[in-house]
Amino acid sequence: MGLLWLCRRLVRITVDIAVILLIIVLLPGIPPDASFTSTEHDECLPLEGPLAKNNKLDAADRIMDGKIVGPESIASRDPEEIFVSLHGGKILRIWGPKFDHFKIVASIGPGCDGPWQEKVCGRPLGLRFAPDGRLLVADSYLGLFVVDVDTGEKEQLFDISQEIDGAVPKILDDIDVDAEGNIYWSDASTVCTLEDGLVEFLSDPSGRLLRFDPKTKSNTVLVKNVHFANGVQLSPDHEFILFCETFKNRVIRYWLKGPKAGQTEVFVDRLPGMPDNIRSNKNGGYYVSLIGVYSEFSRKINGIIGKLPLLRKLAVRLLTMTRLVFDSFTRIYPNQYTERIAYWLSPTR
Repeated sequence: MGLLWLCRRLVRITVDIAVILLIIVLLPGIPPDASFTSTEHDECLPLEGPLAKNNKLDAADRIMDGKIVGPESIASRDPEEIFVSLHGGKILRIWGPKFDHFKIVASIGPGCDGPWQEKVCGRPLGLRFAPDGRLLVADSYLGLFVVDVDTGEKEQLFDISQEIDGAVPKILDDIDVDAEGNIYWSDASTVCTLEDGLVEFLSDPSGRLLRFDPKTKSNTVLVKNVHFANGVQLSPDHEFILFCETFKNRVIRYWLKGPKAGQTEVFVDRLPGMPDNIRSNKNGGYYVSLIGVYSEFSRKINGIIGKLPLLRKLAVRLLTMTRLVFDSFTRIYPNQYTERIAYWLSPTR
């Protein structure tokens, strides 16, 4: 009798858990507001030939090794000077023949107590110098800014909380600017912020490529439904613009001029890792940085979960609900402990 009762009890618990999980998956209105459909993942190019592993970067000099946290984007106006975006919303100037002098020239946000308050202090991801000599900064949380790196003065170019073509930008990522001052920028997601980037990875694509006109102070969406729109780079003649589609392992070309103007096409795909930033090498080619390289195991896992949209939806909702509990507690009783726990639960911290 004891064994039979235990078996019945286990069956009942299993059924109850299954019902609860089904409710979480199927009940409408549970955050985040994202869609989930079955997707296919293309096989990555093998690491051979031009993609074979090598040691070309072993001879690179380390600058500020161990002295800064989270360097992301780099911009330069002089051969012996670079500007770097950092964790904490800071913009760092490094200069000198050996790049051994440094100084914080600007803070995008008001400052914060630590990395767990990233959305407060800001996370600048993209840097470019504008034609007028000021530095353009795309901050993931706080918006698009122009900074005078000599005085530290900054100006926000538009209200990041306003909808653009029906959606509020959630992750401002990278930028480029043409000779007329038009700013091309990527919005990696319209369903989650940077700290919840896994939501964009597991859900359907929501990223965009946009253009900001400084004369009219207006934004135009050029491309929609990009799976984490990332690095942005204009061609030397400004005939087209390239942008990385991180979660689809490819770079897309959007034509700005000529008979294909307004059209998109794959520039390079099946990359062996997720493309992050892209920059011109000034010789007709482009540098593309990858967020790691896929292992055989990770490729198989991506292929499996891509075909299981309900499982991805369940995982995202459970993670979001867990974080909401700690975020709500922090709002009611402000403290750094639950705030830190919510931060550590962030999949992209």
